[in-house]
Amino acid sequence: MQNDRTRQIEVEMRKLFRDSPPGPFRPFAVFEERLDRIVVLTRDCSVTETRVNDVLVMLENNYPGDGEERYVGFVIEGARGFLAACGFSADEPPRLQTILNVLAGLPGSADHRDTLAHLLTEHRLDTIELSNEA
Repeated sequence: MQNDRTRQIEVEMRKLFRDSPPGPFRPFAVFEERLDRIVVLTRDCSVTETRVNDVLVMLENNYPGDGEERYVGFVIEGARGFLAACGFSADEPPRLQTILNVLAGLPGSADHRDTLAHLLTEHRLDTIELSNEA
């Protein structure tokens, strides 16, 4: 049995999705301020996170179909510290391609450089958006 608060939340959620249904998935690059990370995701699918080093985590499609890409995104953990250590300004987010050039110098990252570059160019991603976290 649901309590009154749970029922109220359910009603509000149904109303939200009825009034503003989600649109189709679009690839994105976003800075999640609370988690201090940059997330790049090019496909709406179930993923496995594979840590490459202290900074880079690759996102791998759990169920790729024939001809679908194995990697569908990546995460840069500790984004503020990483960017500051690399000399990037906090006033203006750097381009993703510029970040990739720095990442390539980290242990393990060079092995994924071509994959990362492909994800960015194939999906025309180079700008980092701020998340809409409240």
